[in-house]
Amino acid sequence: MSRDDVKLFCADAYSQAAFAAYVLGDMTLASQYQQESLKYHEDSKGFFTLSKYNSRNEDMINCISNLSKAIEGDPEKEALVEIDLDFRFSFRKSRTN
Repeated sequence: MSRDDVKLFCADAYSQAAFAAYVLGDMTLASQYQQESLKYHEDSKGFFTLSKYNSRNEDMINCISNLSKAIEGDPEKEALVEIDLDFRFSFRKSRTN
């Protein structure tokens, strides 16, 4: 197994842990684990996922920053914002505050 393979394995493990925290409702931990995942492998999916967790934490500055990185890496991610419930919930909530 190469060093790159190990990095991908680590990134996937942290991403899975982030998703588990998300399912359990711990958005802070989900964000932390997803940030760790990106240390091992930066990709548009990872930044998009982190942006979702940021939005649920009402951390809109990091949400927009990470969403920009996701769209820069994969312009199709922009269309997903319209239908993703995490973004819809958070953006609607931030407008009412």
